[in-house]
Amino acid sequence: MPASDPPILLDPSLAPDTSLLITEDGKPVGSIFIEKQRRLLSEPLWTSWKHPAGKPFRVLANVGLFYQIKSPAIVPDVMLALDVETPRSIREKNHCSYFMWIVGKPPDVAIQIVSDKYSGEDTEKLRTYQHINVPYYVIFDPDNLLDGGVLRGFVLHGGTYRPVDPSNMDEIGLGLTLWRGRYENFEDTWLRWIELDGERVPTGKEFADAAKKSADESSICTTLTDETQRATESTKRAETAEERIRYLEKKMLDSGLSTNGAP
Repeated sequence: MPASDPPILLDPSLAPDTSLLITEDGKPVGSIFIEKQRRLLSEPLWTSWKHPAGKPFRVLANVGLFYQIKSPAIVPDVMLALDVETPRSIREKNHCSYFMWIVGKPPDVAIQIVSDKYSGEDTEKLRTYQHINVPYYVIFDPDNLLDGGVLRGFVLHGGTYRPVDPSNMDEIGLGLTLWRGRYENFEDTWLRWIELDGERVPTGKEFADAAKKSADESSICTTLTDETQRATESTKRAETAEERIRYLEKKMLDSGLSTNGAP
């Protein structure tokens, strides 16, 4: 793909008929790990994240990115696009893939997961994402097959990618980091979205579990507070009764009566 041949963005009315484009190839995912990793990068954003400025977004996994007329799609493992509304119907041909001439912009982040040495994540694919002006490109190489490190990030600067720490992609309000933990009953090192303060974007289950824990702790705190208050009130009543008895005993003594009722 020559560098002098930029991606073509058309007015939707002039765009080609998308029904003629192949948007599904029927190929299986590379592995169960990759299938789960894709979901771990897409589901938390849908269920738990809001952009700091309230921008709408679209996050897609294993969906074709059509960037130029008559060019085949590139398929990121995950892509995130800000300021892009989710279409009302995702079964229409115009919305079943990411057509740049319809959406009007490239995605803001493209993520590729390396499954073998020959898929071109740090060569052909990197050049393609650079060419179509994707601001951030991230390579997750869990087995370091490309000998470049497990996690690499790139930011577009002057039309060229430069290495960047992917944990702080401040222009989109997110970062990416490695996380060792259990996801869907599998213990492994996963790639996770994080907020700019370093907090992980929780999955739906993590969010629900945290909410339940908070509710349980709140309930326990309320119970303890109520019990403490009742104990305090009981103590006060006992102290008040004891003071009343001492007062009456003093009155009786002052009147020349003993406390057993005898003069």
